[in-house]
Amino acid sequence: MFSATVIKFNNLLKTYNEIYTSVPFFRFVNSTEGLGLDYLKEFYKLILDVEEDSIQRFLNSSVVFYPKKDYSINDILNPNYFNLLYKLTIDAEKIAIYSTEYEVFDQIFTKVFGATKLTDVLYKLEDKSYRVIKNDSGIFLNMEPDIVDIDEKYLLTGSTKNIYNKNEDWDFYVSVEDRTLVITFESNNYGNSKKFFNLSQLENKVIFGEAIEMELIDKSSFVSYFNKFMLPLDKETEESLHFINEIIEKEEFVVVTSRGITNEELFLFFQTPLDKEKIVKFALDRNLQKGEIGHYLFYLFSSETNGNLVYLYISDDEFIFSNVEPKKVNKYFSQLPLLKNTSYYKIVDEKEKLCNFFVLNLSQYLSNNFYASLDSFIVRQEFEKNNNYIIKIKTR
Repeated sequence: MFSATVIKFNNLLKTYNEIYTSVPFFRFVNSTEGLGLDYLKEFYKLILDVEEDSIQRFLNSSVVFYPKKDYSINDILNPNYFNLLYKLTIDAEKIAIYSTEYEVFDQIFTKVFGATKLTDVLYKLEDKSYRVIKNDSGIFLNMEPDIVDIDEKYLLTGSTKNIYNKNEDWDFYVSVEDRTLVITFESNNYGNSKKFFNLSQLENKVIFGEAIEMELIDKSSFVSYFNKFMLPLDKETEESLHFINEIIEKEEFVVVTSRGITNEELFLFFQTPLDKEKIVKFALDRNLQKGEIGHYLFYLFSSETNGNLVYLYISDDEFIFSNVEPKKVNKYFSQLPLLKNTSYYKIVDEKEKLCNFFVLNLSQYLSNNFYASLDSFIVRQEFEKNNNYIIKIKTR
């Protein structure tokens, strides 16, 4: 019996070339400003005492890993290709390499990966032993020779379990499309009970932040959702939060959580009106500090003695809680583009019926930490199609 997780590389070198020379984020990782993987690849070639043509033939082979553990989305998104291959080798219960370049395998396994060759058929890497069979079909580690189907439409394919720790089965497919890495997970037994929303209804909104997540919640979930992000609050503010819950006008609505990765900014956008008359009276009774920014009213919602200031921003059709003070929020409201004009919005496949939408905008992070000018992001969209639950991740 093979393990639940199977990861098939159509072609080791093609996978590297298509991802690390065309996708902007991974091309940066490949460069000297990033991880310098291209230089590492050339260094590895220098330490191998075999012909270049033999190395190329070996690297153009298909490889199938059978890891003992379930692999998550983050595991497969590892930006360090050599680290990913090493981790797969250590984790794998069995490995099939469809190449007859036996000498290249020996040298890569010992000189690059650091394995010890004990006999002609036995190797040791870290604390793990590998029994190797070499025949006309390929090289097989800890398994009998076996032929598997490789889908050549994709760079990687495979299956795994428990992406969300619910004992579900997932198939996945990896490709590069229009300089964008696309990873698709599909499950026909994922028991999901989330609500669906239409992303295009938000396309004229100004939504900002570096880590953005959107989902549909109902009114009864408002307080618990807020408390996931903005605790602790003093007792008076907690009472005020329950009052806000009472005057929300919609029974269900989209919430957008926006967080910084280069700062500690947090915004919770709730796409529903509040009863304006009641909130104005409430603010007056509580003597909340107030002001205006464009078409937004704002109040200092939390107590100044609490040390964690929270502001409430209100417009006709939404309200926002944030730890960002008004003079900085004013810049965000006035300068950033509408959602429909962002590059990540334009590549969403299923805008009309999304369960969850997440964006990690890496541009500012790369600029601040590596002085790189890249329009780079990771987008995760979750939806249902043909009775399958689908998670599609795009990285550029």
